[in-house]
Amino acid sequence: MRIWKNRGRPVRIEYAYLCHRGNVRDENQDNMILCADEHIVMRNIEQEIAGAGSCLNSIKCAVFDGMGGMSQGEMASVIAADVMKESIKDVKPKEADINTLFQKMNEGIDDYRTCNRISNMGTTGVLVIADHKEFVYGNIGDSRLYHLRKGKL
Repeated sequence: MRIWKNRGRPVRIEYAYLCHRGNVRDENQDNMILCADEHIVMRNIEQEIAGAGSCLNSIKCAVFDGMGGMSQGEMASVIAADVMKESIKDVKPKEADINTLFQKMNEGIDDYRTCNRISNMGTTGVLVIADHKEFVYGNIGDSRLYHLRKGKL
């Protein structure tokens, strides 16, 4: 993500994303939420995708990858994305409590697991919430967020 400034004033936030199914499984269990300014996109990602864009005010993005070794990993990533979409829609970076957001997500997955008598289900995930002044992020499991600066990771 890059923040462009004009005479000290923010002009736009640039972002990019990439999701890949990996080398082990035939299916992709990724789900993504992208809120650029007030525009919300949710995707169940079946193939490798990559994209980029820019926005003027704020960005909220989360990617969840169902744990394929567990039954219902794909469903866990769907639930995580649904819960997180509702949890972050009005959150500003300064107010964001990443631990509480991930805890709400986990409660949604656990409720589904309990109601459906599923022994194991889980997802990894990464979340970023940013505007021109603040940047907060967090991850669970092996999902990652990379910082690209001056062409270097």
